[in-house]
Amino acid sequence: MLGPKFKIKDGVQCETCHGPGSEYKTLKIMKSRESAIANGLKVYEKIEELCIKCHNPESPTFKKVDFTAAWEKIKHPIPGKKK
Repeated sequence: MLGPKFKIKDGVQCETCHGPGSEYKTLKIMKSRESAIANGLKVYEKIEELCIKCHNPESPTFKKVDFTAAWEKIKHPIPGKKK
């Protein structure tokens, strides 16, 4: 469900992929990945499985996506995690 502050012109936001932040947004919780996940932060091991939920042929605005190239543009590191 979209919150009252959502503006479609802003496009895809964090909560689109990670779920509503109201339960895990505090710094205390976000400092611990495990606590954030336990409080509702959604994370994905296989990013394409998440993306395909919207980027699929059944979508009315479907355009074929190169997931590897797209992920390179939007990925963001996990704070404190070494590569």
